[in-house]
Amino acid sequence: MSILETLYYRLASDPAQLPLIAGVVSSSYFYFGNLGGAYFGVVPAIQDLELPVDTKVALWKWSYDRAMIHMGRSMMTSVVSFSTAALLTSSPSVRNLLLGAAAMSFAVGPWTLIRMLPINNELADMHKGQALQANKTTEITALDKRALNCLDEWRALHRVRVVFGLGAWITGLTALVVGV
Repeated sequence: MSILETLYYRLASDPAQLPLIAGVVSSSYFYFGNLGGAYFGVVPAIQDLELPVDTKVALWKWSYDRAMIHMGRSMMTSVVSFSTAALLTSSPSVRNLLLGAAAMSFAVGPWTLIRMLPINNELADMHKGQALQANKTTEITALDKRALNCLDEWRALHRVRVVFGLGAWITGLTALVVGV
């Protein structure tokens, strides 16, 4: 039997397969997208490059505005998909895995709203109000220090979201491999 025939058989014979696959794909997008952004994209560039503070905040804002749309939607898709698959599966052990994956996916939202939103808002206000100066000298103002501290704190808190994403993806993938 070919791979396509096997996939068709699994999808046709078990209604939980399609939402499970959707959950694994969306949690994979969230995890690997955030991992790449956190370790190879704008986020480490902000920390590692010698740039004026206003430029660092502007780069963070640019990245944040784009990522919040994609990442928020991908995690909500994961929550709905894993929850649907949990309702449709006949296996209690797989159901528990799927509910765990849904819970880890869901946890990203409250974590972001409770722990990260105040920092997101503060950084966005600094960017919007253009309160930071394009300071090309070595002199760093108190506001510049606050902005740098916010960026460091945001990066540390963002790593927790990456861990939630990893947990959701691995748990969902385990459920897929074990079989629904």
